[in-house]
Amino acid sequence: METFHYVYAYLSKGGPVMAVLFLCSVACVALIFERFRALRKNKILPVRFLTDVESLVREKKVSEALALCRASDVPVGRILTTGLSFDGTDPKEMEEEMESAGRRETSVLERNLDFLGTLAAAGPLIGLLGTVTGMIRTFGVVAVTGVGDPLKLSGGIAEALLNTAGGLVVGIPALIAQQYFLHRVDRFVLEMEEYASRIVKMVRRRG
Repeated sequence: METFHYVYAYLSKGGPVMAVLFLCSVACVALIFERFRALRKNKILPVRFLTDVESLVREKKVSEALALCRASDVPVGRILTTGLSFDGTDPKEMEEEMESAGRRETSVLERNLDFLGTLAAAGPLIGLLGTVTGMIRTFGVVAVTGVGDPLKLSGGIAEALLNTAGGLVVGIPALIAQQYFLHRVDRFVLEMEEYASRIVKMVRRRG
């Protein structure tokens, strides 16, 4: 309860813009947790699935491997489905199909990262807006009462500084998280494409 009162006092001193920053911070935390859950390696490149597919291909059970890939709900399985079900003879065309499948999966893995980037850019700007409104409030007090009483000026100055801090608190974690997740997605996509290419080459050699 004491923490709640502290947070409420902090938000109330920041003025109306601070409420917007609070909502942005909640959205930022929710997106970060959602992406952490979605971008776990065992959901993108599950070891058991990869091992089973490779074992079936080594045993020349390509149809069973394809069925396993089609039944899977993982990105690498969908890329493998494209490669193993390719019915053409041109290797270059097959590679293009797999690259297209990889791009589709990349788009899925990067879901919500644009919004996280928007929060990274908008957070400090919203904080700057709160800083400006706080300073306007301060100058309004100065115009009415002068600068003789610092206590009357402290409310506007506090609002300005709290919004500056709030904007940075939203923007910095959002930017760091977005860059981290983008790097993670790039690494996963590279691993998926390398694995899929290796499996398809094994099929072609054994075919």
